[in-house]
Amino acid sequence: MKTSIMMVTYRKDIDFARFAFAAITKFATGFHEVVVVVPEVDVALFKVAAEPHGFRVVGFDERAGCGMLHHMVKILEADLICPGADAILHLDADCIFKVAVTPDDYFDGARPIIYRQRYEDFKSCDSRYSWKKCVLDATGIDPEWETMCRHPSVYLCEVYALTRRMIQDHVLKDWREYILGCRNAYPQTFAEFPTLGAVAIKVYEERYAWVDIVPAGATGWRLVPEQPPEKMLCCWSHGGTEMVNDRHPGQTARQAIEEILGA
Repeated sequence: MKTSIMMVTYRKDIDFARFAFAAITKFATGFHEVVVVVPEVDVALFKVAAEPHGFRVVGFDERAGCGMLHHMVKILEADLICPGADAILHLDADCIFKVAVTPDDYFDGARPIIYRQRYEDFKSCDSRYSWKKCVLDATGIDPEWETMCRHPSVYLCEVYALTRRMIQDHVLKDWREYILGCRNAYPQTFAEFPTLGAVAIKVYEERYAWVDIVPAGATGWRLVPEQPPEKMLCCWSHGGTEMVNDRHPGQTARQAIEEILGA
């Protein structure tokens, strides 16, 4: 099983991305390839930052006014961007490995581990619950489960082409044009990882290892089955590297990450 790491990002997140690249160099082993996908105007900047860490930099001609949506298009093309891979681990720029990690940490045998939560368990969260309609509008699938529940997301390469085809067959137009025609402002009216997850459940459910996030009364939520501690610090890129928030209490993102990289 060849698993590639793929990050889709842009120059605004370069400070976080530099940290993510350094953390991969320090902690990640056993991956087939590491790839960063950025708008063409940012390629030179990212070549300087990423290539010393072994990343292959891929540029794309970003459509004006569609930055986040075009980011999602590239995620749905992960199998085309990483043709030698069997699976893709999707990494955001603000997600920093903090201990040694290999592809095996995200698989149960040959099955990628994906966390999921029932939409009906968080109906009061309007923006997140809206992803249910995003999936239905794009594919015709009315999903029971939402699958963008933790970083990183890992998918087998077969799911990308099937998802593209299902979108195109359902909306009766080019799948890229459908996505790029959605609302680009948050909350967007297309959601890439909830859509990939819904297709994986519908068609390939037995090929993934599912971890259900279920209500646990007054204690909040529990995982079934239980999972080991996370190996990643997930920051909030919109807050920048100098903000203190609940993802790294008492520290700025920079302080927390530098502590990890200096360990």
